[in-house]
Amino acid sequence: RLYVASDSTSKLIALDPRTGEILWTATVPNAHELAVTHDGKTAYVSGRTAGTLRIVDLETHEVVGNVDIGTNTMPDTLQLSANEKLLTVGLRSTPAQIAMVDTATFDFTTVTIGGPGSVAGHQWTSSSGRFTYAAHEGTDAGIAVIDHDQGNAIVQQLSYPGRPHGVDLARP
Repeated sequence: RLYVASDSTSKLIALDPRTGEILWTATVPNAHELAVTHDGKTAYVSGRTAGTLRIVDLETHEVVGNVDIGTNTMPDTLQLSANEKLLTVGLRSTPAQIAMVDTATFDFTTVTIGGPGSVAGHQWTSSSGRFTYAAHEGTDAGIAVIDHDQGNAIVQQLSYPGRPHGVDLARP
């Protein structure tokens, strides 16, 4: 299945990736970005304009939970750790922040990764779930390296002039 989030229609859409046939749609208010669990049973969907993370049961096609991330946080990009215990959420508010969500309890903390006027881009979380590399745009643009084993501390800032936005790690 191919899942598509549509914030203009507030829909999560399941497609056949070979034919494009719509298999089903579900109402997911403000659906913007999504991450699907390995077993294909749950989707986490950012509700950017609502400041919300939505939990969707992909078998019943229903929103089964909401996590209020904050009124002006604009949750955007999502990245699950390999063990799916941690969900990182890029927040498009200023200054740049990342929310760290415990997928068992849905408790979360936020980490500021950039200075005044910065905005978070995308992030990548290591397979062990220990580190997240998060891009941020602005005058102090770069990649923040967050160590989750050290209480979500930023352990390094990799300077990158301009507007770094996407980030991923390719294995050799």
